[in-house]
Amino acid sequence: VQLEESLQHIITLKDYENHAKMLALQAQMQPHFLFNTLTTIGSMAEEAGNDRISRMCMNLTQMFRYISGDAGDGVRMFEEIRHMERYVDIMKERFPNCEFRMDIPLEMMDIRIPKLTIQPLVENSFKYCNRQKPEITVQGRLSEDGVWTVEVEDNGKGFSREKKEEILEKCREGLKREKTFSSQIDGMGLVNVFVRLSLFYGQDMIYDIE
Repeated sequence: VQLEESLQHIITLKDYENHAKMLALQAQMQPHFLFNTLTTIGSMAEEAGNDRISRMCMNLTQMFRYISGDAGDGVRMFEEIRHMERYVDIMKERFPNCEFRMDIPLEMMDIRIPKLTIQPLVENSFKYCNRQKPEITVQGRLSEDGVWTVEVEDNGKGFSREKKEEILEKCREGLKREKTFSSQIDGMGLVNVFVRLSLFYGQDMIYDIE
């Protein structure tokens, strides 16, 4: 009996320890804690004359602010572009020989789009591009009848026809279970972007992979 009580005591203690760890992690992942910590690191770097670290902290702080804000009715194109540029600026520290080009007409900058739709596509390009010398282009076009397009292109080897069909099939499946997709679609990948664009624009949206 004493041994059982001792084992139960250890198990209970371990449970509470794990719970304390989870509470600590949750507290430390609160946006204001991250913002304040990054701002402090950035200020320290600036005082030390390290502009690169200061800039990265500033970019990351602004990215967290953008991600954590509510935007059920979407954001304007220029807000998403600014978020994407901060992400690219950070990635250029990892890939200093990256060639990033963007050409989006000013007339498109006030178009409302779902938050976190262009930046995840650029993130996907960094994942699948030629990592030795990344080349990524974001191109926007606006037709006379108001139809607009954004293309994200990289210099990776591309997807096979089978892989493309697999991704598009997951997109269709994701849309069917859109009421629960937040817990079933991992991260902000191609499927997530497709589902949110579909919910935002309905039948007026075309999503393609080449």
